[in-house]
Amino acid sequence: MRTQTWLQFAFTCNYMNEEQYENLHKQYYQIIGMLVNMTSQSEKWCSFSPGNKEEKNP
Repeated sequence: MRTQTWLQFAFTCNYMNEEQYENLHKQYYQIIGMLVNMTSQSEKWCSFSPGNKEEKNP
């Protein structure tokens, strides 16, 4: 949420033009979408397996 606020601030203060703002805003939502997918499918991203740890340390 802070990122959106700073993007809006930068655009309002003319630190970037509308095209830059829209591009960064779009990228922000793409990244948020990827993070949500990673969270909801964490088993694909985490390789930790309690069973393997126990087998290594008898």
